Amino acid sequence: MTNLTTSNLKRLLAEASPGPWEALATYDDGAPRPDTTREMRAAGKYLGIMHTPNADLAAAAPDLAQEVIRLREELIGWANNEAQAHNTLVKQAQAAGSAGIITTHKTIYNRILEILGDHDDQL
Repeated sequence: MTNLTTSNLKRLLAEASPGPWEALATYDDGAPRPDTTREMRAAGKYLGIMHTPNADLAAAAPDLAQEVIRLREELIGWANNEAQAHNTLVKQAQAAGSAGIITTHKTIYNRILEILGDHDDQL
């Protein structure tokens, strides 16, 4: 299985050719390719030939990896906010003499962690 950890995605992006990546359906002279081959380029640099739809997915891969990283960071930030809100409510309840509570914030926090899954050891 492909290693999709956040740290590996960041490493792959750092080592990859800079974008934008393209899967070109035409030759350099503008003539269309007569088959499913696509010329792969990154920032105008020739990378090789691939067939569609793999070529289109490969061209989108850097942007997809960046989006996965961004979404994970946003979810982790949200989870941290929910944990802080939960802890504040628990402290307020304890100060008021309550034994402790399970809040919506804790439920949201747990659901975010479930969505994130075991993608990295950064949590």
